Amino acid sequence: VPQDILFFLREEVPEGAAVVVLVGVHPVIRGRVWKEVVLFRELRVVHIYAIACHGGQHYRYLEYTTNAKYTLASMQPCPDDRCQHWPEWGRHAAGKPLTDPQPFPPSVVLSRT
Repeated sequence: VPQDILFFLREEVPEGAAVVVLVGVHPVIRGRVWKEVVLFRELRVVHIYAIACHGGQHYRYLEYTTNAKYTLASMQPCPDDRCQHWPEWGRHAAGKPLTDPQPFPPSVVLSRT
């Protein structure tokens, strides 16, 4: 990404909070939440989620974690990406956050009432 990504707090966070959620706005496409970053203080873990749209609803999916042991997704660290010894904080890191915004494909949700 040639420009800095702006991250904002979703809500006011008290000092010493166990979980903090940040939202990222892409530098080119303003006004659209592009990433969500969830920081867990006690676990010392960071999750990066991408925002996807389907049928007018927004969903998030996990793109990157600093510790795959604390994810619900089936992410495993890839040893092929490691040309050198990993840092202590990144030993269990998995995934790769995308830097280019993904377009929302056209979608429809049908429901019966």
